[in-house]
Amino acid sequence: MPPRVQCGVARRRWPAGSRRQSAGGALLEFAATLPLLFAVLLAVVDFSTYLNDRTSVSAAAYNGAKAAAKNPLACGAGSETRARQAVAATLDGMLSVSGEWELEAPHTSGPPDVRRYAVTVRFERDLSLMSAFTATIPAFRTLRMTGVALCE
Repeated sequence: MPPRVQCGVARRRWPAGSRRQSAGGALLEFAATLPLLFAVLLAVVDFSTYLNDRTSVSAAAYNGAKAAAKNPLACGAGSETRARQAVAATLDGMLSVSGEWELEAPHTSGPPDVRRYAVTVRFERDLSLMSAFTATIPAFRTLRMTGVALCE
């Protein structure tokens, strides 16, 4: 079929489904999937900050128990102060979000010959824009980790 002539210019008809006609469809598909991709990226970043905070609180609890257990009086007086200082030193600058932490009743347990000192750190994460996904899950907002060390 010869091309149609209109005002002295030859115009070619593009077949249906050709690349030229589907260029607008690709842009529409990209615009439709962009919010989903952005949400997945935001969820990955949010969950990785949660895992970083969980690891930091766990390390702080362990370091607090270890510092308190190095008491020459077999986990006696002053152990809670050393545990609190060790937890503060560990958490300083390690957390990816701000929040409040506290020591929950450090205590010794076990028979007299093998005494353990346990430190539980409770950390309340402040919510931010990046925590849009983990904020909806209560277990992700409060982190509670326990570290145990043998008394020396």
